[in-house]
Amino acid sequence: MGTNVDNERPRLLAASSIHAFAEWRGHTIAVWHAAPDVAAVRELSATVERLARLRPGRSTYLTQLRPLPSLPDEEVRRAFVDLGRKVGELLNCVGVVIDGSGFMAAALRALVTGLGMAANIHFPLRSFSTLPEMTTWVRPRMVAAQSTFGTDAELQDVFTYLTAQIRVP
Repeated sequence: MGTNVDNERPRLLAASSIHAFAEWRGHTIAVWHAAPDVAAVRELSATVERLARLRPGRSTYLTQLRPLPSLPDEEVRRAFVDLGRKVGELLNCVGVVIDGSGFMAAALRALVTGLGMAANIHFPLRSFSTLPEMTTWVRPRMVAAQSTFGTDAELQDVFTYLTAQIRVP
């Protein structure tokens, strides 16, 4: 299976009441509305790994964490660490937008950093408060890697589209 590098529209790969993720221009883009379950992480991992192997050094995983009611459990954390180990030499970077403020946002930032350390990743991983901050950081990395990357407005549209796909009960 190839990638949709030249496709302007995201290809929705999964949507549920807790998340939605898509492939867009050879990158994995996700929105998490609640703490992920291990099945969703494994499904996401397959896409991140596939794209990273198809486009070594030119694929990213960009995600937005909406305010979560709790932190992911140990099994989910292990699944993310396993993903990091599998793509540690292949992925260009991971950018994480963490919505909200206060204790839970700080805990999520610490968790993201800790997962990267546990996986011993070789790519940059950063968390941000806003999508424009993340885009400003990711864009030069994609240009340097000669990777396809959209405008700020296009990326915002992808995240808006994914958020609309989450089926909140």
